[in-house]
Formats: sequence, structure tokens, C-alpha cells
Amino acid sequence: MPLLELSLLAQSYSNDRESNALSIFNIIENILIPKSVPDPPAGQQIAVAPQISVVQRWTRSEREVAEKVTGRIQVLGPSGNMIGGGEYSIDLSVERRSRSMMNFPFFPFVGEGDYRFVTEVKAGDSWLQVHEFSISVTRSAN
Repeated sequence: MPLLELSLLAQSYSNDRESNALSIFNIIENILIPKSVPDPPAGQQIAVAPQISVVQRWTRSEREVAEKVTGRIQVLGPSGNMIGGGEYSIDLSVERRSRSMMNFPFFPFVGEGDYRFVTEVKAGDSWLQVHEFSISVTRSAN
């Protein structure tokens, strides 16, 4: 099973086509929601700025053994309910390392609290959690 070496939330990134260098901009550790944004109705979410991206780097578990699996990220709100995410391919069949980026055009605000970003890899018919990080979402004073 591939190993996740890096996983973080950023506002954006850029991948240089010539050098393959990755630049990550504005790493997000917390989000401040303006006081003017209304509370979402119960069980619903409000799309708020900023655009966010989960940036990851994977490597083969064994250097010379090719791997290809399905991964997924689930975004869990403060109550633990899933509010976003998606699946993607982790292809290490040619190269030892691979990057994956999942872009969200907005942040799915359901209320103040800690939001968890859970990374899982498909193992047979089930999913195996390999990483988790959280960010704090609060309201501004003004």
C-alpha cells in the first residue's frame, strides 16, 4: 500500500511544467468566517471563500514494486458528518512518487468548530484510513 508522505490544506498551488517543481501558496491551518455570513440552516452548508486544495505526496511502500490504488478524502464537519470529498487514483506504476491535489471551489461551512480531512485508501472492499488533519473554523469579531 502506498505511503502518504505529505498532506496539507492550501489556498492554491502551482506545478511548473518544465521543472515539475511544486509551489504551495497560503497553507491553511484555520479559517476565519466573516461575522456577516449567516449561519447555515440545520443540516445544510453555505459555500464561503476561500477556494481550498488538499495537496498530497505519495510514495511506493516498496521502492521497486509498482502500485496503483484508489484514494479518497472525506471532509467531516464539527458534528462528524461528511460534508464533502471525493475519490482519486494514486498511480505509482511508473514513478516512485506521485502527487495528488483535490480542489474545492469553496469551503463548505456548516458552523464553527473543527473540520477534519480524512484520507483513506481502498483495500479490497473496504477503506483504510491512512491520515487525518483538522482545521479550526471560527467567526471574526467584526
